Amino acid sequence: MIPIPTIIQTNPLKENNKMSEIIRDTLLTNGNRKYQDINELLREIPTPPWRAYDSSCETTTEDKECTKEEDLGQLDDDQKDQNVKISYVPTSNELEVVRAAIYLRRPLLVTGKPGLGKSALAKDIAKALDLGDFLHWQITSETTLKDALYSYDAIGRLQDIQIKDKGDREDKKETSTKIEDFLKLQALGTAFASKCKPKVLLIDELDKSDADLPNSLLHIFEEGYFEIPELKRLKQSTTKQIETLDGNRVEITNGKVTCRYFPIVIMTSNCDRDFPPAFKRRCLHIELHKPDKGELIKIIKS
Repeated sequence: MIPIPTIIQTNPLKENNKMSEIIRDTLLTNGNRKYQDINELLREIPTPPWRAYDSSCETTTEDKECTKEEDLGQLDDDQKDQNVKISYVPTSNELEVVRAAIYLRRPLLVTGKPGLGKSALAKDIAKALDLGDFLHWQITSETTLKDALYSYDAIGRLQDIQIKDKGDREDKKETSTKIEDFLKLQALGTAFASKCKPKVLLIDELDKSDADLPNSLLHIFEEGYFEIPELKRLKQSTTKQIETLDGNRVEITNGKVTCRYFPIVIMTSNCDRDFPPAFKRRCLHIELHKPDKGELIKIIKS
């Protein structure tokens, strides 16, 4: 039997912090060198050729000047799980695969039956590496790539234009017709636009997507940028301040969003269907199994 009395007597916060430290130490250690944070590590690990989008993608010492708010961001309450704790205990082998994914700037595909802690891995990594709230993109059969890039409230803008044209003086003060006020970067767009540190991006239940979405993801990961047509079609060259999902604002010039820090991408699958071979070759893979007795004790303690 599982020694329940022993589990009850442990300090959950202490166990949680200990597990977080183990994850952090594993991911930030390269050989005999232990790094202070993810940026210091990425400055030492050369960007692989398949992620060398342009010179702006390189981590520089200027990144240290980012404020805490710009560094971490803050998701709205309905966009995050506020009870962030270590709820899944990864093995040493699994952490090595995660570390390889960070070094190689490759997406990590985590497969397994529902309830094994696949999604919790993204939460654990974000917490252990002090990367703030992770970004969550939930996949359904109707999901498109654009859903993860940006949203544009065209109807809201049209209504404000009409109010400004016909409304009274007080209404006009409260309305805006600037296109940037109706655009918002979503999960993947926010991850690409991060200017301080890589973001942790959870792409949840990718196996529920249509057949084309995995390959579309590969394409944008390899290109390292996307365009916002609503800004691209503006007649003059412009730089706009666009809101991100985590509450910051980023400058976008000529409608092009270029990835500076390749995000730590965690893609989960319940194994409802298989993925194309080309897709799997470009990912690192972890398959989760039901925990044994010892692992169950660790999970309950945390």
